Amino acid sequence: MWRVAYADTLDAAFLRRLSYRRSQAQWDAIVARHSGILTVADSTEDGIVGFASAGAERTRAFTVDGELMALYVLTSAQGRGVGRQLVRSVAAQLRDNGRTGMLTWVLADNDARGFYARLGAKPALTAPIRLGDTAVERVAYVWDGWEVLLGTR
Repeated sequence: MWRVAYADTLDAAFLRRLSYRRSQAQWDAIVARHSGILTVADSTEDGIVGFASAGAERTRAFTVDGELMALYVLTSAQGRGVGRQLVRSVAAQLRDNGRTGMLTWVLADNDARGFYARLGAKPALTAPIRLGDTAVERVAYVWDGWEVLLGTR
């Protein structure tokens, strides 16, 4: 999914080097290390159309202690509410596990920033990150509590 999502942002050679097997091992380790949650969206027609992963906030630099670590929805399934359902599902699980709120990191030039803002997240911090040979900016979007995202008190 990175090859599609970041084709215009990241170095083509870096994207070609990505490996499903390495990615799976990395995500297995992240989910295990951060008390992780993995939620999958599927449809009877299309099979798996997206997934979200969440767990403990990794930097401990924010007032919230939950983190949406990944959200990917196939292009063919975007605009159908799949992403919103996945975000709300992992947020509810984090809340039920005693987490106080959630953040997610988004590349600064990623159109998904608007998606997170529409779900009530606020930009909190911009920081550089290196992906392969490319230096990019990322933005932390924060939901301080669950009221806006889940409609709860």
